[in-house]
Formats: sequence, C-alpha cells, structure tokens
Amino acid sequence: MKVMRFFVTFFSCLVITVGCSNSATQSYILSFSGEGEHWKSSLEIHGNNHINSRKEDFTLQYKDKNIKYIGEVSYKVEKSNIVVKSGKDNLATGKNELKSSSACKGCARAYPEDKWIVTVEWNGKSETFPMLLGEK
Repeated sequence: MKVMRFFVTFFSCLVITVGCSNSATQSYILSFSGEGEHWKSSLEIHGNNHINSRKEDFTLQYKDKNIKYIGEVSYKVEKSNIVVKSGKDNLATGKNELKSSSACKGCARAYPEDKWIVTVEWNGKSETFPMLLGEK
C-alpha cells in the first residue's frame, strides 16, 4: 500500500511539473552581434513568450580607439527589410559609443535564426553589416 501511495504521489508531481514547464511560457535571452570595417554592434533581447513582451538593448561602437571627433551618426537596424530601430546622435570628442534601449508588449517573438542588418552613416560615409546570433 505504501508503495502504491508513493507511485501515485510521484506520478502526480511529475504530471504537474511537466504541465507547468511548457516552453511556450518561458522567458528567453538572445544576443546578436556583428561588425564592419569601422563599426561593431550588439543587440540583446530579453523576451517573455507568456506575455508577448520584449526588451532590447542595442549598442553601436566605433572601432578606432584613437577617436577625436566623429560628429553626427545615424543608424538603422533592419529585420526582414523592415526598420525596427533607428536613431541619430552626435558623438562628441572621445565618445565612440551609442546605446539604445526599448521595450514592447504584444510584440512578435524574436528567434535565434533572425537576421539583423545594421546600416551606419557618419561624415559622408556609410557602412552596412549583419548581426548574427552569438557572434562577437
């Protein structure tokens, strides 16, 4: 009888645990990065499938450490030919990095196979490069 009670209790706990650990309700983190000749970027996405929400942290960095003055920089980040993030900033003397954060609710999920394209324009120059999952 004790053995039977043990198996019933064990089986009940197992069913509850498996039922509550549905991967569709889980949070996820995806890190994309890439670089061109002059710039490198990263995009970290913290998402939650249960409430269809996402927080994105984007960083764009000029690679030359001996920077004097870049001036106005504009960028756009595209996925599937749709601009999902863009911005413009003035990089003062010694500053070589732009950061942007955003959040959304009810938005689409991000996937590891997503292909992100970054385009940067500065001082009459332009550079375009991809960001892929897990690249540094």
